[in-house]
Amino acid sequence: MVKEGSDVHLSIPVHKGKDLGIGLLKKLIAKAELDKDEYINNFYSK
Repeated sequence: MVKEGSDVHLSIPVHKGKDLGIGLLKKLIAKAELDKDEYINNFYSK
């Protein structure tokens, strides 16, 4: 996912058989300068 005009680069940890924790997901969304609705719209549009 790319956000126009942003220089932020995020790495999302993926481990076999483990879900991403809700706290970490919220922190990554905030670091990406997205709000919850922007993230959800981008997630489901792929």
